[in-house]
Amino acid sequence: MKIISIFKAPSKSFHDQLLNIVDDKYEVVYLTELIRNILLEDSDLSASIRKSISESKPIPDEDFSNLIIKKITQKVEQNYIVVGFPRTLHQLQMFAKHLKKAMINYDLIGITMEIEVEDAIKKWYGKNGKLIELKDFNSLAKYLNKN
Repeated sequence: MKIISIFKAPSKSFHDQLLNIVDDKYEVVYLTELIRNILLEDSDLSASIRKSISESKPIPDEDFSNLIIKKITQKVEQNYIVVGFPRTLHQLQMFAKHLKKAMINYDLIGITMEIEVEDAIKKWYGKNGKLIELKDFNSLAKYLNKN
């Protein structure tokens, strides 16, 4: 499984552009959609997220990570593009820990676009994955079509 994490502020126009260039090789994952969907469920994860939202607190990194893991374990043969996550080193480490715990074999590729990424994240990717810096959407489209 290939998981591409795009470090970019999500927007509707970016979402639409991305869906136009991605073929069946990748499934695009947006946290906002996952959150909206989990809130319709009756589970411990949805209860935790509901509680954070009702108390006007940030959703815990572990819940974000669990949301994505829940999604990608439904189709482990699929490749995924995760937009806007992880954003911090802690989220990245938590996500890698959950992937390992779920015994998922993966290649994690980070792509930066329009956002400066923490040096600690760059260092993590240098040891554990691959980090690619792209300047614009056309570069992203070319990269995704090649890989």
